[in-house]
Amino acid sequence: MKENFLPYKESLDLQELGFDEDVFEWYNTETEDLCDIMKEVRAPLYQQAFKFFRDKYKMECCIDNHLSYYYFNRDLGVNKETYEEAQLACLQKMIEIAKNKQYDNNKTQH
Repeated sequence: MKENFLPYKESLDLQELGFDEDVFEWYNTETEDLCDIMKEVRAPLYQQAFKFFRDKYKMECCIDNHLSYYYFNRDLGVNKETYEEAQLACLQKMIEIAKNKQYDNNKTQH
């Protein structure tokens, strides 16, 4: 079941971007392990993370199996050997884009 939750670092990044939904698990900030009691870092499911990006940032990700590699964006040439690796790489890229977008927005507001 653990593989259905975002890793600690990506969960923390998502929360910093504004993810504030109900979750089944939380991360213990001292050990970075999943736990079922409320801690400081929410542990979203992958499907919750993708929905968050669709709703808040209007970003979507398509993961495709092509020639035994999973691509999340053929234009970038990014491929992974498993769906799970492609899924995580896709979310990491979406986090990077969202963080840069926030930085750019903050820079233009000052």
